[in-house]
Amino acid sequence: MEIPKVKLPKEVNYAEAYLTFRCQLGCSYCINKAGEFEPRNELDGQTWIDVLNRIDFGDVPITLGGGEPTLHPDFYQIVNGIKKETRVDLLTNASFDIDEFIEKAGKRFERDAYFATDLQAAAYRKVRVSFHPEKHDPNDLVSKVRKLQDANVSIGIFGISHPKHSTDNMLMSELARQNGVYFFIKDFLGEFNGQMYGTF
Repeated sequence: MEIPKVKLPKEVNYAEAYLTFRCQLGCSYCINKAGEFEPRNELDGQTWIDVLNRIDFGDVPITLGGGEPTLHPDFYQIVNGIKKETRVDLLTNASFDIDEFIEKAGKRFERDAYFATDLQAAAYRKVRVSFHPEKHDPNDLVSKVRKLQDANVSIGIFGISHPKHSTDNMLMSELARQNGVYFFIKDFLGEFNGQMYGTF
């Protein structure tokens, strides 16, 4: 008996698969409680592939996230096992081996001409690298992203507008600009010093 396909409702414009809650960074403002979640009951790679390939995502990409999704032991199997007509994005801290990533998954995240307008194409990145000022060396991170970008990976860095890190984000923005790397800011969603930030 064939398992029925699932069509993503038209009102859905974002879909994410949390491959793992594991993360080696443990930032103080982590929405996943600074990596406190244990890697319990993680789905194996083939199960993720079977589930994701049942879904018709239409024009919506499936974003692989976490935790740090590349820590899933079957990460490359999952990336390459998702059917080719499904667009795949990645949220990552770029802690993975850059050369291995380019070899095993670079083609899946290459720049392409999907969007109709230059403005859309300029803003969209398939691989979105999160900048964590408490843990990342800015020069090292920009160097990694530049190497991936030079390998034709659609990639950019994003910072979180956490009140503690305004200066860090400004410095990273300038460093990225000097190196020809795309950098953008996302809203911090959460509480800091008794004040709620972001739009929910």
